[in-house]
Amino acid sequence: MIAYLDSSALVKLALREPGFDALEARLTACESRACHAFGYVELRSAAWRAVRFGSIRISAEMVNDAVEQAWSPIQVIELDSATIRRAGAMAERHQLRAFDAVHLAAAESLQRDVGKKFLRWFCFDAQLNQAAAAIGLVDGLALDQD
Repeated sequence: MIAYLDSSALVKLALREPGFDALEARLTACESRACHAFGYVELRSAAWRAVRFGSIRISAEMVNDAVEQAWSPIQVIELDSATIRRAGAMAERHQLRAFDAVHLAAAESLQRDVGKKFLRWFCFDAQLNQAAAAIGLVDGLALDQD
């Protein structure tokens, strides 16, 4: 089983936000974790925003370590032009932010490669989860899965 993590799930892992334990428990059933290449940038950005705006109080070194620890097991999904074009269409169809649409298209592409049975979607954004369900991605956080 492969876990596709969007940036909201990656941040939860890195910063151990509420829900971390449940997420980590669900991820133990997965052999690998994946995210598109720009997910790293989103993770770094979100972690530093949390520090800057005071939602967490840890040192810069600790933030960097937490980000690297969360990212280190990630299988990076490279983005080709077909996936980018699909993301553009998804952004319009589901009224998504740009990188949310890229996450959706990257996960869909990976699911096409490995099969629906072998991919789980991990995300904490309601609108993005709704779009993921609409294209057939299986919610890895749902309690009734597996």
